[in-house]
Amino acid sequence: MKERPIIFSGDMVRVILDGKKTQTRRVIKPQPEMFNHGFPCTNNDGMITCPYGEAGDLLWVKENAWISPAEWCKRDDATHFDYEDKARVVQYEATVPDGWAAGEHGIKKRSSLLMPKWASRIRLKVEDVRVERVQEIINHFMDVRKEGIPATGGHGEFAWVWDKINAKRGYSWDSDPWVWVIDFSVVEVKEGANGGI
Repeated sequence: MKERPIIFSGDMVRVILDGKKTQTRRVIKPQPEMFNHGFPCTNNDGMITCPYGEAGDLLWVKENAWISPAEWCKRDDATHFDYEDKARVVQYEATVPDGWAAGEHGIKKRSSLLMPKWASRIRLKVEDVRVERVQEIINHFMDVRKEGIPATGGHGEFAWVWDKINAKRGYSWDSDPWVWVIDFSVVEVKEGANGGI
């Protein structure tokens, strides 16, 4: 069993925490040129492995957050301890969008790209991984719900969310890229990790 990072936006973190998102689609990079027994391959017939692992592996969620300097607070007030066991306070954009107290203390928001593993509050277990074109979600009504789209929405709303994240990267809904479809379950949300600064 391996553990790997995965990035989610604040909106997606909120629906994960609400128990409404149990699936995610991620663009396969580079896009495969062929398939061998249902798995993506390069033109040299080299198998492409999913960077998010396989069933049974764990994912730790990276998200935007305000992270205090080391030993900024007393140990009893810490929400986390870093790799050197130093007290830290972490406030997550998904649960405190305006960083109400962090800014008052001069703490700048850190991009999800830079979140260290010790600051992550959510662990996910990979339940299943498959490959398909992103537009195939149209044929899987329940997958739209698993992606966290509310019952009043449909695949059109999913397409809008998809484009908001992926169109600028060259993987729009209309281009119908190949994606990893990852089913997951939440196995941990750290207690006290909503953070107060």
